[in-house]
Amino acid sequence: MKDDLPRAFASAPRAIAPDRLRRLRQINLQLAALNQPGWRGDEDHWIEIADDLLRNYRQHRRLLQDYRCPADQRIQDFVNGYLARNGVEVKLELPAVSFVLDSAGQAAELSLPYMDSPQKQER
Repeated sequence: MKDDLPRAFASAPRAIAPDRLRRLRQINLQLAALNQPGWRGDEDHWIEIADDLLRNYRQHRRLLQDYRCPADQRIQDFVNGYLARNGVEVKLELPAVSFVLDSAGQAAELSLPYMDSPQKQER
């Protein structure tokens, strides 16, 4: 009984700060737009509400998947030209889909574990 007490406290779910929950939801929305899995710890069903919008967004991305902005096209042409001049017969292609870190705190959320502080698990 005495040994069960620390385990009970360690496994109790902790509340997530509102600003962190907002960042996690924004990351989830971006991942859903890229058709990638996201964090499943959110009890709110807001991602289901945005499903039609996300489907429309994905369709637009599919239609534009072969389009490169002029800067990306110049970079890709330069790299492929450089490789061809140096005897490399492989054509490289820049990624067509990328995850953009467009707000403060996203890089930290993506690079750190879910829990605020690491906990030692006793076995």
